Amino acid sequence: MKKLLLPAVLFFIASTFLSHSGNFWTINPVNLPYPLAVNPAVGFTSISDTNKYLIFPGGLANDSISRKVLRMNVNSNSFDTLPPLPERIMNGAAFKSGDSIYYAGGYKAGWSETKIGMGDSLNKIVFPSLDTGFIAGVSNKIYRTTNKGLDWFTFTISGVSKKIINIYFINSKSGWISVSGDTSKIYRTTNSGVNWANTYSTDFNKNFSGLYFLNSVTGFAVGSSGSIIKSVDSGKTWTSSVVDTVHYKSVKFDPMNSNGYACGTSGKIIKTTNSGSTWINISPAGVTNLNSICPVSSSKIFCVGNSGVIYYSSNAGTNWVLQSSGVTYNLNDIQFLDSNRLAIVGDNGTYLYTTTGGSKWERRRGISPDNLVSISHPIRDTVNSIISSKGFVYKDNNIKFDYLISNKTYKLGIIPLQVSWSERDTLPKPLAEIFNSSAATQNKFGFIAGGITNNNIFSSSVYFYNAIAMKWFSINPLLDSSSIGCLVAVNDSALVYTGGKERDSAKNKTYKGAISYNAGGISSINWIEGAVYPGGATFGHNGVGFKNIGYALFAGGNNIVHFDNPFSKAFVYNYNDDYYFEITELSKPICHTGVDNISISGSPENYNGIFPVKVYAAGGMTNSNYRLTDTIQVYQNDDITNIVNELVINNFYLYQNYPNPFNPVTKIRFNLNKKEFIKLSVYDITGKEISILKQGYESPGSYDYEFDGKNLSSGIYFYSLRTESSVLTKKMILIK
Repeated sequence: MKKLLLPAVLFFIASTFLSHSGNFWTINPVNLPYPLAVNPAVGFTSISDTNKYLIFPGGLANDSISRKVLRMNVNSNSFDTLPPLPERIMNGAAFKSGDSIYYAGGYKAGWSETKIGMGDSLNKIVFPSLDTGFIAGVSNKIYRTTNKGLDWFTFTISGVSKKIINIYFINSKSGWISVSGDTSKIYRTTNSGVNWANTYSTDFNKNFSGLYFLNSVTGFAVGSSGSIIKSVDSGKTWTSSVVDTVHYKSVKFDPMNSNGYACGTSGKIIKTTNSGSTWINISPAGVTNLNSICPVSSSKIFCVGNSGVIYYSSNAGTNWVLQSSGVTYNLNDIQFLDSNRLAIVGDNGTYLYTTTGGSKWERRRGISPDNLVSISHPIRDTVNSIISSKGFVYKDNNIKFDYLISNKTYKLGIIPLQVSWSERDTLPKPLAEIFNSSAATQNKFGFIAGGITNNNIFSSSVYFYNAIAMKWFSINPLLDSSSIGCLVAVNDSALVYTGGKERDSAKNKTYKGAISYNAGGISSINWIEGAVYPGGATFGHNGVGFKNIGYALFAGGNNIVHFDNPFSKAFVYNYNDDYYFEITELSKPICHTGVDNISISGSPENYNGIFPVKVYAAGGMTNSNYRLTDTIQVYQNDDITNIVNELVINNFYLYQNYPNPFNPVTKIRFNLNKKEFIKLSVYDITGKEISILKQGYESPGSYDYEFDGKNLSSGIYFYSLRTESSVLTKKMILIK
């Protein structure tokens, strides 16, 4: 007997898919009205409406969590909006039942949003105490809160008509502002901003972007042309110096000593060890403009700048390490709660945080589509407040700006169209990261698989919603925990779940679920492991099942957790034969996109030997900073079965055994595309060859062989078709 090592067996299992040029993906001539991602797509047709629709509820719209429900008429390539969801939500699941659609779970915004004035441009926010905060705005306006940001009141500063670019308060009473215009000025208040006195002026604009006080006595302001001014009498008077020609944007001091740091244009960082008497150059190698510096201890310093730059020093600026931010947007401000917890804000709604002292930065999407310019937190508190360039204040009680996970289910009648969504039975537990993890069968059962729940726990749970009983039920779980894997129904009795991720690991598994029904609904789902997903470890992909033919199409996805790496691969999956076929790639790499099929000839349920499809992949994230897109990609094929049939007939092909699982007899079929020497063998789980079904020359054609496992124990076995140039291997299960 020849010994076949198990790793080799598993390798060939991973190789069981074929490539085919197929029909091409094209770019739809009409885009979505706005960039959109992490939203489900629901195809909607009805016998009472000749139009065909795609419905996109919620999601990230223009980088902000949305309530909008967008409807696309695919007949006319036109859009309208349906009644909005009851709350801003994304990454939940949606499905159609009858003439209604349902939305369940998802991430809700866990932060408040307040508009300041008429949407005034804001520049800096500071909280000197738990309750009291200040914002510097345009013209002569200062905004103040005394109740942790619940309400903001406007103060107008007499004599100030130019832009207030910075504000700093050492406590709730004493503060300073810098004003930029034809001249530069510093103003001081000792009564919480009610009155202000001008304490410094120049005849030309120094643009003092950085303002900081070590204590109630000593303070600094830094600006253009290398200007640094210092006060040692609480800002009543100032002395000036020029260190170089750089425009310095930020100045901060080590909270434990007199070491200070300033950063500015052209990658410049300077340091003082004597409270500003002298400054030395400690710049890193780069020349990117730097916007904010943050010493968190006597040795640890962070500095952020344009193009996603984060510099870190562990030795007080002697050496710098360029950290990975995962973005290329400008980073505008950095603040810390302690040496391990820091937060960064930047352009295009960028918000980054770390709880590991900067060893790993996480990105939080959905806060705002605007440029975020400044962040602050009250002393000894974890409440974070952020301001945007367009006049909004965002507040959260956690440095992570955590999402809240919903357990709500909402229903909207489409025909006739209801005026609002109604609430239905809640999910058994809160779930998110399921925008691509829902499916429907018999036009009344909706399924959700996997996801993530509270406390960052990944789920293996599978639930189904009975639209007649109007209730969720728990059913057999997936074989392991996973989120953002793709669930589709390939017929009314079969589900397929592919890929997904759990924490920092993406997955390449395929799970096949055979549904058993009873008089009351669904009695069980028997999950077994299928072929390895040929796109590799993948999450954030999406797909659609083609009912009555047992096929599914999967497109796009990502395979690097926390990083931007969407790809353009697309595959058709044959459920019965457990086989993947690679089709033409998407026109552009994409992940976290909504995907569904619109039948282009008759109804998918009335399959008569030809199965035309038109698959839409709308929106999603591209490979540029996970940038949202409004592009719609379309795959059209006059008969999707023809691709598979051509591949099977014209290629070297090993089918999935049938039945599988089996007891004790099963059939194994394969195709040959040329005459050659073959060997068809069966192996046990250790790789030991236990049966040779065929060995010798065969001509081109299709062949069936029967395998009898009556003398074997229940378990997993492998069967392998070997030729002179290739090996194909599949798994089968014997259950006695």
